[in-house]
Amino acid sequence: MRAQPRSIAWRATQAIKALPNHGLAEYCLALLAQAKKAPREQIVKDLQASAKGDPLSLPVWTALATQYQGANDTANTLVAFKQMLRVAPTNQKLREELFKYFLQSGHPETALEVADEGLKIDPYNADLYDLKSNACLFLSDFKCAVDALETLYATDSTKADTLFFTKITVAAQQKPDTARLLKWAKIGNKKFPQNVTLLKALAKAYNLAGPPDSAMAVTQRLVQADPNDMTPALELAQTMINNKQTKEALPLVQLVAQKGDSQAKENAAALLYQAAAPMLQEPTQDYAGAADLLRTAVTTANPSGKVYPAANYLLGLATLLQVPQVDPKAEKGKSCDLAKQESSLLDESEKTFTAGQSANQEVATRNLGIIAKYKPRAASMIKAYCKGK
Repeated sequence: MRAQPRSIAWRATQAIKALPNHGLAEYCLALLAQAKKAPREQIVKDLQASAKGDPLSLPVWTALATQYQGANDTANTLVAFKQMLRVAPTNQKLREELFKYFLQSGHPETALEVADEGLKIDPYNADLYDLKSNACLFLSDFKCAVDALETLYATDSTKADTLFFTKITVAAQQKPDTARLLKWAKIGNKKFPQNVTLLKALAKAYNLAGPPDSAMAVTQRLVQADPNDMTPALELAQTMINNKQTKEALPLVQLVAQKGDSQAKENAAALLYQAAAPMLQEPTQDYAGAADLLRTAVTTANPSGKVYPAANYLLGLATLLQVPQVDPKAEKGKSCDLAKQESSLLDESEKTFTAGQSANQEVATRNLGIIAKYKPRAASMIKAYCKGK
């Protein structure tokens, strides 16, 4: 015949009288209290007494952890979970469940401890290295994450799926660790050549570490694979322009201007403006080259955006500054072609200064006055030098 709860409670109480903190007896009282839906405080008190009497009982610590969670007692929940792992250190499923709890509850440092303690017991456990990398990422310790993932790969390379390569390349980008980023982006692309995310990581790696021709080739592959995302092309163009490789960057900027959305085109126009500005100054003075870049910037930029007036204003400068170079040659050689070139430069400068006045009203107005004085001279030279032509 099954014993009644009252009889069980009496026997448990007698056992505790005989042996205070009798682990099993206290656990019985806790289960009876739980069955009767007694106050949580009473259940916890019985479980704590049971744990004191039998500190190696996994069911007791599991029940305690459940009660602490129900009471939103995070501190004691953490204590209970840690004790559960001490009781059952080789229980992989338990370790993984508690690891996830610690991450989700905002305790990544404890999750990292859980993973490290497990690796002391089983140093060739690839899954634990993966868990450790997650804790490292939560802690923004990106070197730790890459180290853990590299050890995972060395332990069991069959675990290296697309998620593995995504994690390790993202982590390597954060500092960045260019050498390891390039290494793992190459390995990942070799294994998953159609994965756009990994291709972007490789583009980023070449962008940071070079060589430029490899960066260009991978970026062009990216644009073909994902024509809606011009970010890699813009990033590489930016790097090249910063490195004074404007000529090499132009194909990328033109690609964005042709295929990008409105924001990408605006960004491309801004890059062209950035590349052109230094060309108006010593020692890289190249007014004609700057004007070519700025013409593309003007046609690419949004007329309602910020780049459009700035590019027009700078184009006005680039064309006007060529006039003093052309004018004496036209006069000395009585050249019809140079006289027409000067007139064309003045017309373009007038048009672009007018469109870019909002960028610098005072200077634009002053230069429009200079243009107005030059234009009759250019017209008279055309009249004089272009007779019969």
